[in-house]
Amino acid sequence: MMTYVISGYALVAKALVPATAAYILFLAILAVSGNRKMISAHLLYLKEFIFLVYILSAGIITGLVFPESWRFDPDFSFNLTPFTNESLTMIFFNVLLFLPMGILLPAIFRKMNSWRNILTAAVLIPVGVEVTQMLFAGRLADIDDVIANFLGCMLGYVVYRILSALFCNRKKRSVGLGTASVLVDFIALCWGVTLRGWCLGDLVFRHLGLSAWSNNSDGVYAMSGVHYPEIVTLLLLGGALLLAGRYNKDYLAAPGAVVAVAGGVYTIVSMLLSVH
Repeated sequence: MMTYVISGYALVAKALVPATAAYILFLAILAVSGNRKMISAHLLYLKEFIFLVYILSAGIITGLVFPESWRFDPDFSFNLTPFTNESLTMIFFNVLLFLPMGILLPAIFRKMNSWRNILTAAVLIPVGVEVTQMLFAGRLADIDDVIANFLGCMLGYVVYRILSALFCNRKKRSVGLGTASVLVDFIALCWGVTLRGWCLGDLVFRHLGLSAWSNNSDGVYAMSGVHYPEIVTLLLLGGALLLAGRYNKDYLAAPGAVVAVAGGVYTIVSMLLSVH
């Protein structure tokens, strides 16, 4: 199972590079065109950035983005008998694949924050993916994938509703850049969380052909010395702390600061241990 997780991590790293380039370009265009207030009002468009990374990642995993051998040569091969071809592991990962969809759609698009609309999306999107794969990628359209993706999307929406209830802005505090600090924390943690010695930052560096550790040389991967992705983590957490401190009256600014400090301390200790 861990092999699938690491492989998925690598595909997210592949998606993160063009998503980040597009995000930076988008912000630059808005800033140059005098729409800086719009950037602030939309919390630096961080939710949209996370959604873009997710869509590209899911597209790469399903073969819909960066297809290697797309062609219109349908053989209309499909399986309509549930749970005959898939292992429990693959069903689990197909559920997990669409879980963020159920969280991000209502978080970004207000009209999607209803059971009817999210139910419609949870049916149409997986069916659309399977049909596209069958028509252009020569893959079997499987009802197992549709069911698992549907369950993942609906489960994600349940998680969204629970989180919305837990973090309800009851005091009606302003939602601004201080609130965005929580999103920056989330991105920093996703970048720096390690699985079997690898973090997302390592895989991005590798995808770009860069060395993630200062002691790497002559093609030897040595996990010692200065860990460059952790420097990026510190910069992100530092940015989150600055936002939380500067706009400390905003909703969730205090938790954003706490997570930034805790994450920063942990990262610094980890860097010191790796150096020595």
